[in-house]
Amino acid sequence: MKNFFPPHRFSSFHILSLSLALILAACSSSDFVPDNITIPQPADAWERATPSSVGFDEAALDAITDDIRQGEFGPMDSVLIARNEKLVYENYPSGGTRIHPIYSVTKSVTSLLVGIALDRGDLDSLQSPVLSFFPEYTSLANPHPWKEQMTVEHLLQMRAGYLWDELSASYNDAANPTQALTASPDWMKFMLDQPMDAQPGETFVYNSGVTMLLSGILEKATGMTVERYANQHLFQPLGILYYDWTTTPRGLSNTGWGLDMQPEDMAKIGQLCLDNGDWRGTRVVSANWLDQSIQAHSRFQNGGGYGYQWWLLAQPQTGDPVGLLPYAHGWGSQHIFFDETRDMVIVTTASNFAVDATWRIPALVERIQAALVSDP
Repeated sequence: MKNFFPPHRFSSFHILSLSLALILAACSSSDFVPDNITIPQPADAWERATPSSVGFDEAALDAITDDIRQGEFGPMDSVLIARNEKLVYENYPSGGTRIHPIYSVTKSVTSLLVGIALDRGDLDSLQSPVLSFFPEYTSLANPHPWKEQMTVEHLLQMRAGYLWDELSASYNDAANPTQALTASPDWMKFMLDQPMDAQPGETFVYNSGVTMLLSGILEKATGMTVERYANQHLFQPLGILYYDWTTTPRGLSNTGWGLDMQPEDMAKIGQLCLDNGDWRGTRVVSANWLDQSIQAHSRFQNGGGYGYQWWLLAQPQTGDPVGLLPYAHGWGSQHIFFDETRDMVIVTTASNFAVDATWRIPALVERIQAALVSDP
């Protein structure tokens, strides 16, 4: 088996450089580490194991490694596999383990934070009206009775009812509504001003702006920024120390696509979900929340679905009894898959922007699943 485990040796120069980076970062809103800094692992870093020790055919994984190198799945930056709570495969084709933009995978992290807020009693109910969190906006454009009906749950389900289309044009295209959103000085008002197209709960429409509304709601409910809340109640329990989280002009954490993380920390998020909200004996989020999050609140023609900011991949050919694999998805092929049937987490980061090869990732996942040949 070819070894893709990155070294974790640190010279005095690395430690000094890291200390300087952390001092400089103290003036910012998050724990950002520059790309050229090698990151020490926290005390609760992943336990590593060989793929064969957890049931993988190493020759099959070698073939996958070769295909990744040859670009079969697009320009990949990392592919990680965890099984039985051990990290068993790490491939970094671009040569680094540094933090990476995860784009809309941020939405799934935000879903976990909503669940934590509910568990802790910071957020009262998913049925709370969205407008009840924003009394400061007394006069909104495009008034409609349906806006009064919109709830937190509708935002989580992408069933808010807004007239919105961010999938027909590239995210770099001025015609994409996310461009107007990011140009706005007040993202909350921009979203609340949007015209309605359907009654809330009626139709699934993918909308990064409604996930941004969750940022404002969480901040109002918890009394702290989403980043600070995440650090206290999600990242610290998981030993996630290094990340970057961008903010809006008014200082709200960008819950739509603004988080950068290390790939192995993305795998921790997947393992947390796989273990029903438990991380090494510590309850982080309730199992009930995770169960609700990966229910198919919407179903699509391809057999897949959408839960509470989590996608569901149709996999009837794998023989799974349900055939739906939960995953977080971000632009450019950023993914966290957690496979409950096989006790496995798969993470990808990539740079599939010029030519979007995202459609190839399900094939990669299926090959990894097929490489699991025993259950020791």
